[in-house]
Amino acid sequence: MVSVQPGSVPPALNARPRRPRSQAAHDAILRAFREELIEVGFERLRLERVAMRAGASKATIYRRWRSKEDLAHELLRELVAPHLAVGDMGDTRLEMVSVALDVIRRLTDSDFGPVIRRLLCEIAGNPLMGESFRLSVIEARRAEIRGVIHRGIVRGVAALRRP
Repeated sequence: MVSVQPGSVPPALNARPRRPRSQAAHDAILRAFREELIEVGFERLRLERVAMRAGASKATIYRRWRSKEDLAHELLRELVAPHLAVGDMGDTRLEMVSVALDVIRRLTDSDFGPVIRRLLCEIAGNPLMGESFRLSVIEARRAEIRGVIHRGIVRGVAALRRP
């Protein structure tokens, strides 16, 4: 139970109702950030320009992300997420080849390539960006590859048990 001092307003009654965040604004900001990043690079990127390009206010950006590093992290996660899963093809070699080819395709034929090229120096030189990248992108990919290897081991053990 929340104790309320005489004359004060309970916290729940004092809070202003918040408008739900707009997915359209979220997407517009990420798109504008990606475009600015590719055009000017991370070091020269200014959130004022991202806000203008997205048709949003700087306050809208800062309500969602604390810094341009956080925004870069979100963009990387969104670009990488659809490409992380490695489907079960029934053949470990094919799955591992698929992983390698997918990385090449993402670097050359998707929005991920230009973004990661612009962020590599920042990832290498900024410990927070580097750690964030390792946790969200590298570790997720490693987990998928561990799954491929595990499936391969299970397949091999099952093949050994067949008469």
